[in-house]
Order: sequence, then structure tokens, then C-alpha cells
Amino acid sequence: MRNKLAALALLTSACLSASAMADDGKINFIGNIIESGCEVNSTISSPMTVKLGDVAKTAFTNAGDTAANTEFTLVLSNCPTELQGKPVVVKYDGTPDQTNNDYLQLTDYGSATAASGVAIQLLNASGTELPLGNSSESTVIAASGDTKLNFFARYIATTAVANITSGTANGSVNFTLSYN
Repeated sequence: MRNKLAALALLTSACLSASAMADDGKINFIGNIIESGCEVNSTISSPMTVKLGDVAKTAFTNAGDTAANTEFTLVLSNCPTELQGKPVVVKYDGTPDQTNNDYLQLTDYGSATAASGVAIQLLNASGTELPLGNSSESTVIAASGDTKLNFFARYIATTAVANITSGTANGSVNFTLSYN
């Protein structure tokens, strides 16, 4: 009998404890997986190459200093009829920089041949920052012809010039198009 009372008390206590953990809110995730999207001029098997060029480390004085913007364009073509007239956004995904997760870390980071103290920053067509993992500014898909999504990339110092070292400054990102 004593064991039954102890078990009942334990069960009651557990139920009351669960009730004490009240939820503060709820999020519903909605969307669709569509048959196909637009064709893009940059794919995993045939990626676009954006040349940021050779930049002297003396171009940077302080953390946050940037090199000139380099424009690049994703071209959407052969978009399905159901996507025409809808907005599209791009989300870039890559290895975040060790100093600032909004920036793209250089390939071979930490190796003797890679530059240090800089990262690659992505920008929307308007010139506003586009942190990794965030949605770009939206563009409406053309009813006919190609749709161009313009972006910029640039080097950004993550440290003072005294701590920047020269070397290769390459990077790579994947991207996802989201049709809203």
C-alpha cells in the first residue's frame, strides 16, 4: 500500500511539474515544395566565378574597412508560369567568418597560404548588407524573358591592418531561391 501511495505521489508530482512549464508562444511553418523552379546561370555543377581581384592589405586600416564592390548577377530563365509575377529572394549559405558570422570565411582559413584578417561580405543590389542565411531584397519574376538578380561582393577587414596577412582570399557559397 505504501508503495502504491509513493507511486501515486510521484505520478501526481510529475504531472504538476509538466503543467508548470507553460508555453510562451507558437510558430507554424508553412510552404510548398514545387515541381521545379527557374533555371539559374549558376549551379552546383557549373558555378559562377566572381573575380574580386588583387587588393593590397594597405587598402584596409581598421576592422570594418572594405574594398571596392564587385557586382555579380544571377539570371533566372525559363521560369514556370505559376512563378511569373511572384517575388523571389535568395539566401546565401556558407562557412561564416570566425570574427563576424554575417561574413563569408575565406577558403583554407588558418592555412599558411590563405590571407587572414579579412572576409567576404555580400550586399544586395541596393548596397545594403546581406548577412549569410538572410533573405535578399525581393525581385518580381518577369512575365516573359529573363529576371536578373543583382548583388555585390567585397572584401571586408575583420581586424586592424597590422593583423592582416597576405595570401589567397577565395570563398564559396551555396544559395537557395525562395519564391514567395
